[in-house]
Amino acid sequence: MAEIESNLDLIGYFHVADVPGRHQPGTGKIDYRAIADWLKRARFRGFIGMEFFPHGPAEIAARAAKEIFL
Repeated sequence: MAEIESNLDLIGYFHVADVPGRHQPGTGKIDYRAIADWLKRARFRGFIGMEFFPHGPAEIAARAAKEIFL
């Protein structure tokens, strides 16, 4: 995280897919809520791209990802 923090002004894009299974954020081992909270506190103004295979209905998966990152 320190490497990201020291270079945040140079980063314009984060790519998101959870592990295992590449499902929506919140379904795997990565604590994306903590990452999203950190990015908000750091005032990250770039883009966050999401790549995932919905675990369950696509609408619910998309809503869950939005709730974490918006």
